[in-house]
Amino acid sequence: MSCSSNTTNINNVKIKPEDITPPIISEKAASKINEKFEQYAEKKGQKPVGIKINVVRDGCAGLAYGMEYVFDINDNAYITTNGIKAFMDDHALEMLSDATIDYHETESASGFVFNNPNEQCKCACGKSFSA
Repeated sequence: MSCSSNTTNINNVKIKPEDITPPIISEKAASKINEKFEQYAEKKGQKPVGIKINVVRDGCAGLAYGMEYVFDINDNAYITTNGIKAFMDDHALEMLSDATIDYHETESASGFVFNNPNEQCKCACGKSFSA
């Protein structure tokens, strides 16, 4: 599906707070995240407590997903899905309402995949989207 770079308006999402359903991390993705937590702990001596999921302006379609390790809970809000603590700001939570984060492996590629019903289109390479 092709996108026009001017189709994304992240400030104009029309989801009411009561209509937001937090995203789900699949069992396969949770297993891979836990595996990566263990690998990180072996290399760096500190195990992450969760992941932060971002939706940022990037790519030719306007938005991109990001994930990074979280090491301290502090007072940050998070959801727990399949044993993984997922930290998101309000914007990411809104953009990922009803989404599933999965992990796919093929002979030629592997990685986390966001199945997001709020996407209107993806760029040709699949790295960015608009909503």
